[in-house]
This record gives sequence, C-alpha cells and structure tokens, in this order.
Amino acid sequence: MVFGVARLYRINDWRLACRCFYLPRGFWKYVGATQFVAAVNLFSQRLDYVLILNIAGLGLLGDYVALSTVAITIPTLNTFFLDTLLPSLTNLIASRNTSAAAQVLSMHVRILLLVNTMSTCAVMLLSALVVRIMGPQYSGLQNLLVLMALFQGLGNPG
Repeated sequence: MVFGVARLYRINDWRLACRCFYLPRGFWKYVGATQFVAAVNLFSQRLDYVLILNIAGLGLLGDYVALSTVAITIPTLNTFFLDTLLPSLTNLIASRNTSAAAQVLSMHVRILLLVNTMSTCAVMLLSALVVRIMGPQYSGLQNLLVLMALFQGLGNPG
C-alpha cells in the first residue's frame, strides 16, 4: 500500500487534481450538524439499554430486550403502511393533483390508525401466550409487556 501511495504521488496529474480540490464554505458546520443528529439519534434509541445495563445489570437488560423486541412489532407494522405513502404523495403532487393527494393522505392516516390499534390490541391480548412461549423465566413480565405495548401503540402514530 505504501508503494501504491508513493507511485500515485509521483504522477503529476494526481498532484494537479489535488490542487483543485477544496471544501466549500460552511462544510464543517454542515458535517458537525449532521454528525450531531446521528449521535443524538443513537443515544435516543439505545440510551435506555445503557442505563438499564449500568443500573440494573445484565439479567434485567436481557428481560428488557426480549420484551422490547416483542413490543417493537407495533412500529414495524406501521412502517409497512407508511412506506407506501411517500411515493403515492410524490406522484400525485408531481402531477398537480392536490385533491387526490389529500384523499390518499386521509386514507393512509385512517389505515395507519386502524393498523396501529389492531396491532397494539393484538400484542396486548396475546401477551400471555408470548410470555409463555418465551419461557418460565419471563412469566412475571406479562404486565410489563402489556404496558410496553400500550406505550408503543400510543406513541407510534405520531
């Protein structure tokens, strides 16, 4: 690799190409803001894992991850329906058909609320079966699974 870099350095065209390269004004501010958003997103999604690991230990973290994996099915199902909304709206707005775009949006919101309610109720109703399938060590966590599903269902459509 060192020989390859030395070889590239000897080529005159490569050195001229490097002289033309520049970073636009405001580049580092943009990069900093983008990376800050990524860091905040990482901490907002996984900070609960770190806190539970530090406060309660590895055993409770395993219980939490198992239950949150079941409860996360609610936003996953919602994502399947929301992924079709943006292309539909983009096509309708590009064709300047705003009335149809409003109808598609209202239809998607109705379907999303219905799917969200159905999946939340399904996870809550089937929590005893899910906990039984997971094993006897999770038998006391059924109420927590119902609570997590309720919070996921209430917080997800927004």
